[in-house]
This record gives sequence, structure tokens and C-alpha cells, in this order.
Amino acid sequence: TAAVVSGQRVSLGVGAGWCREEFEQTGQDFTTRGQRLDEMIEQLRRLWTGQPVAHQGRYYQFGELSLAPTPVRPVAILCGGDTPRALKRAAHLGDGWIGVTYTLSEAAEVVERLRGELKSVGRETDLGFKVMLAYRGRVDLSVVDALSRLGVTDLVTAPWMNIQRANSPLRVPHHLVVSAIQRFGSEVIAPLARANQTHLPSR
Repeated sequence: TAAVVSGQRVSLGVGAGWCREEFEQTGQDFTTRGQRLDEMIEQLRRLWTGQPVAHQGRYYQFGELSLAPTPVRPVAILCGGDTPRALKRAAHLGDGWIGVTYTLSEAAEVVERLRGELKSVGRETDLGFKVMLAYRGRVDLSVVDALSRLGVTDLVTAPWMNIQRANSPLRVPHHLVVSAIQRFGSEVIAPLARANQTHLPSR
């Protein structure tokens, strides 16, 4: 539904999880969480076709059903985590990968490991594969350029976070949050938008 309403501007981020207590509270086996996620990913893709689907798997079983509304194309699934198993899942099953917050050197290291996993399954030239993460620090055009050179395709950012690190989030004056957003808009988004417009093919 979200994909249809938004005109396909939706991706699904998934991760196996790390907090054992959360699994215990819901009666789920913590040790099989990765295998269950793998099975879920495969079945979601089948269900998003809108065709009737039945499944009798190792962890999940259901009779024939279909989902509606049906997205125009399958929703992109981005697999999270930077453990060896998580990176392998992203390379084997994902349309992309989501990391957490990294410095440039940390980002370079984890993206290099991800590239190794992609190469192992013949996907090193997959231009549609998304690499998404957040940067630990103030984001400017030089940071965007450096991350792009590493192979990062999408940046998760909240321009006011550096202010919150120095203050309690509840005590950050509203005008500072607004000014941080405005600064990001004028110093990062606007120049990137102009550059993209310049490189658009003429009609």
C-alpha cells in the first residue's frame, strides 16, 4: 500500500536483529532469526507480484493467498547489518545494503567487505544495488563526494544531530534545529540538485 500510494518511493529495510530479550518476549527463537529472515525475503518478493502464493517452508507455512494493492514493481529490499553474515545476506538476497553510522575510514572498510561479498556472487557490476549509510559528523559536499567515491549511493542524515550530541535533545532550541536544516539545504542539497540538473540529457 505504501509503495502504491507513494508512487513507488518506498524501500524496505530489514535486519535480523540483535536484542535477544526482544525475541524472548515474543516467543521467537533468537538463534534462527537469520534463517527466518532469509525465508521471509524470498516470500515477500513472491507476494508482491499480486499472484496467488502458497508456501510450506522450514519456518513459515501458509495456504494460497494474494496481496493487494500490488506495487508496480517489487519493493526494493535493503538488508542491514555489517557482520559477515549480514553482508553476505545483502549480497545474496538484497537489492541493497543499509549500514549504521560510520566515519569515512570505517565506511571504506565495511563497503570494501560488502564489495567482496558482491563479487563472490557475480554482482560487483550491479549498478542498481544500493549502498546506504549515515556519516558520523557534519555532512558537507566534501563528505558527500568522499562517500560517493567509496561507492555509497544513499546517505541517511539528520542535519541537527550534531547539535543534539552536544546538548540534551529536549534542550536544543528550535531555531538551531531549523537553521541546521536550512544550512544543509543551501550548502548540500541545492548544489547537488544544480549539478544533477546540469547533467540531465537535453530534450
